[in-house]
Parts: sequence; C-alpha cells; structure tokens
Amino acid sequence: MTDAEKLKSPMADSEEGKNIGVLLDGDATTYFHSSWHGGEGAWKGAHYLQFQLDESKKDLFLKWVKRINSNGSINDNGAPAKVTLWGAKDDAALSKDKANKLDADGNEATDDSGNPIVNFDAWKTNEGWDSLAVANFTYPYDITVNDATKKNAAGYAFFSVPAGYKNFRLEVVTRVNNSDKPNGNAYFHASEFRVYEGKFDQVNSLIASVPTADVDALKAAIAKLNTEVKAEKATKESIDALQAAYDQFLKNYPEPKRVTDALAEAQSFLRLLLKAKL
Repeated sequence: MTDAEKLKSPMADSEEGKNIGVLLDGDATTYFHSSWHGGEGAWKGAHYLQFQLDESKKDLFLKWVKRINSNGSINDNGAPAKVTLWGAKDDAALSKDKANKLDADGNEATDDSGNPIVNFDAWKTNEGWDSLAVANFTYPYDITVNDATKKNAAGYAFFSVPAGYKNFRLEVVTRVNNSDKPNGNAYFHASEFRVYEGKFDQVNSLIASVPTADVDALKAAIAKLNTEVKAEKATKESIDALQAAYDQFLKNYPEPKRVTDALAEAQSFLRLLLKAKL
C-alpha cells in the first residue's frame, strides 16, 4: 500500500499529527495522531485506522512503527497492542462511522441538556462491517533515526481472514501503555504503517536463502544448549558448537537476533559457572 488516499481515520486530532499521509512517507520523525482533545473533536468510542486494498486479500501482514518523540524517546501511549480487524465488502460502508442514538420511537435521543447522544461505534452494527479477526501487535524490531538506534520501535500483526474483503478497519482495542485516555479518547499514533500480503515468499525470504543443512544444524545447536542452560549444565563444547553453527548460518542470513540472544544467554551463564568455580 502506497496511496495515502486509501487511508482514513475520522477521529484525527484537530491540532496534533492530523496528516494521515505521513504514515507512508518513510520518515519516522513524523507521525499521525488520533484525537485526544475534548469538545467536538473528542471521539469517545473505538479509534480505528481504515485502509483499502486494490483487491481482496485473505492473509495480511501489518507493520507498525511507533511514534518517536521530539526528544528521541519512543512513545508507547498510542502504540497498538490488541487490535480487531473489521472488513467490508461493499464500498458504501466506507462512509459509516458515528451516528446519533435513537430512542424507542425512532427519534434522536438527547441528554439532560437537550444535546444529541452520539453513538461513536454505530458503524459496527448493521452498517456493512464484519468483525474478522483479533490479533496482538508485537514490537521486536529496532529502527535507526538520525543515526540513533530505537529499540523495539517497529512491530507487526498478522491476520488470516475470509475471502472477499478489500476494505478494512483496524480497531485499536488496547495500547502498549493503555492508561492514558485524555478527554475519554483511547487514541493511537504511529510514524509509519504498511500492509503486505502475508504469504511465504520462497524467492525473497531471507530464511529460504540459507541451505537446509545449515538451518537444521543451527536449530539443533540452539535446542541442545537451551536444554543445558535450563538444567544449569551448559558446557563450553555446546556453546562452541552453537557459535560454529551460528557463524555458518550468518553467512547467508543477515538478521540473526534470536541466535545472538541465545548465544549471549549461554555465554553469560558459562561465565557465572566459571566464576563460581574460582
């Protein structure tokens, strides 16, 4: 997805981060922010990001980059955690969002001051939107911003949905830090957003470029050392074997973070053992 015209969020904040197109600009220092102000701009219902695809897809891989604050810190307040993916087959549903509540007689319901009572989630009921799947974003990836590494700033969620949908709404149910809800707004924000078809690409996959024998050797070395670490019996021979398998694997695969972590854990444990024997 590269067209900002295919993105929409009717609860964009009136003052801060209101340009939704920045989600596709490739710049992690810009961000979109849904409403957090009060008054007419408040959105006291589910906040969502709507996106349209050119054709229907069943497997979707969504990438999300968190907002980077002006001081360089990562902002978790509006980073999605639990999300619900909604889909609509009819384009007429795209214009449906909030609506005034009706009383039993079909008239607009009002509060004690005579103001209409708004149902911000009216679009969820009999308006062409179907709840398709629930998932959780995880943020295992680091990014570089102005030559500085931002740990766990990028993440993803995967969805497998029924056929026939190309219009979607990503409802943010909870955020990584879910406590901040100014003026009743459970807002979200992001610096970048991408949608990919979530299928395994044998040609372009990094893991597919690694010889099967090297993959199997690395898996076996990790499993063996993990077993020893859990039993507090890690050996230098097993660590060396993992290092050798890791080096061989690394020749063909540029992102060995999981292996690096396993190796670091084992080496740390070995140092503790050696220190205890001194």
